[in-house]
Amino acid sequence: MTQKERIADLEAQLAEAQRNTYVTDTHTLWAADNELYIQYGEKNRLIVFDIDALFPDLSAILELTVRENKKHQAYLNDTLKKSINKL
Repeated sequence: MTQKERIADLEAQLAEAQRNTYVTDTHTLWAADNELYIQYGEKNRLIVFDIDALFPDLSAILELTVRENKKHQAYLNDTLKKSINKL
């Protein structure tokens, strides 16, 4: 890969990263004026949802969240069991 190709690749990666936001922790949640506000991160970033647009997706959001949490909890339990068996 040439230096120009590497730069182009890195620029594409940066552009993709700037289009996405990964939220690791939310610390404030409130609603007003038919909007849901979620504040997150050390710099107090804010996500605002129109409640009318969000409401139809709530059942899918809940289902996906519960399913992924169950998978993660199973993984953690398995990891703990393996660690205990090694003792």
